[in-house]
Amino acid sequence: MKKALLLCIILLYTVGCSQVKDQVDQQANTNSEVSQRLGDAYYPIIMRDKNVDRNTYYSTLNSTKDFQIVGRDLMRLSTPYFSTDSHFMAEGQYLKSSDFSALLMRTNLEVSNIEYPHSLQPDRGRVIAGIDSPVMVVAIHEQNFYSDNRGQDLVGSSFTIVLDPREADRSQLLSPMSDDEIRAYGEEIIPKFYEYLTTDEVLGEIFGDIPVNICVYQAANRINNTEAGHYILQCYSDESLGAINQLRHRNIVIPSAQAQEIDTRTPTEFSILQSELSNLSIDAVSAIGHGEYKDEVLQFLRIDVTINVKTYGELNFFVSKSRELLDSAFSEMFPIQMIIKTNNNIEAMITKQIGQDAEITMLH
Repeated sequence: MKKALLLCIILLYTVGCSQVKDQVDQQANTNSEVSQRLGDAYYPIIMRDKNVDRNTYYSTLNSTKDFQIVGRDLMRLSTPYFSTDSHFMAEGQYLKSSDFSALLMRTNLEVSNIEYPHSLQPDRGRVIAGIDSPVMVVAIHEQNFYSDNRGQDLVGSSFTIVLDPREADRSQLLSPMSDDEIRAYGEEIIPKFYEYLTTDEVLGEIFGDIPVNICVYQAANRINNTEAGHYILQCYSDESLGAINQLRHRNIVIPSAQAQEIDTRTPTEFSILQSELSNLSIDAVSAIGHGEYKDEVLQFLRIDVTINVKTYGELNFFVSKSRELLDSAFSEMFPIQMIIKTNNNIEAMITKQIGQDAEITMLH
């Protein structure tokens, strides 16, 4: 009986110690779930504390592809400074609701006695491109880079200021503001934003002595039905404000007149690919390309294909033959991703890296 009681006590003690250890281990990894890296241009993602501005960011940008491109291309613009091989990324860890108010609101003493001296918006009464008191900044996106997968050693951060000029009441402009006016305003507010990050009582302790990469994104022009915007400025700063450099990034539908203006060969070859894909299917096929250009050179091509198939055999045949076509479709070398859908379901993905054969991933 005594032996049984002693064994019970030992067992309870052992289980208790194990539970305490599990709790300690779990606490050490709280909010630190880490994803795998999705290629050289992407970081392993740490899911830490919730980004306080995520809902506003989504509601502001989700009607266009800006919702995806702002974050994705900011990662790519960050890789020269924070390698994807040795860094982990988390979103929106340090800017709080009060910071977004300070930066995106502006003083209006007719409505409230609250003042916003650090606002990135134009002062009320200022006229830009003939527009009185326009709203220029609609969102700020934050990415934080760590040397460890628990998100404890912050080594730098990148930020995007999204410019989407609107009327003072935030309604859409009747005619678009010129690219030059938008770029000039972005150049004006980068130093102001950097000063806020590095001198604020709280944020200054975080960003004052680490590299900060500030980029400016010109949102999609809804007046002309542009499906996506593009990055126009970048300023990498380390302990003091760095040089502001212009970026020539564009996201363009292929084929289109806009693509034809800067790249005659790829749109022509894409049209041939469209025809060849159509010949693979009994029913109609839709293929639309989305090209990412930098300095007028295509950097990446995503092809969205929608097909109507009645059997798995038809789907398998289409995917297999599409891979063969993709291997020889383009004379220029750039990464390609083809997404194949049926009835809004993604069935397969074909990826082709530079100098490699295309590879198929079946999702069902």
